[in-house]
Amino acid sequence: MIRDERGNFVAASNNYIEYAYDVATSETLAIRNGLYLANQVGANKLIIQSDSLETIEILKAGGYTATTAAPIIEDICIQATTFTAN
Repeated sequence: MIRDERGNFVAASNNYIEYAYDVATSETLAIRNGLYLANQVGANKLIIQSDSLETIEILKAGGYTATTAAPIIEDICIQATTFTAN
């Protein structure tokens, strides 16, 4: 779900994950899909919220991981470059 700076609803989407390898991979897919949605609605700044500490730590470390989420995290890092850094 995307909200503006005041917390007002902007957009939402849902995606079917056929097979969840693990929690980190599922959360990583959700973050990637959120970035795609943010890009579609023209967002230029964003804050990502997640309840998966593992995923957030991997992203903070620059996306380096040997898990099944590695290619998804690589895509997230590429997608993130389209947004303005705070």
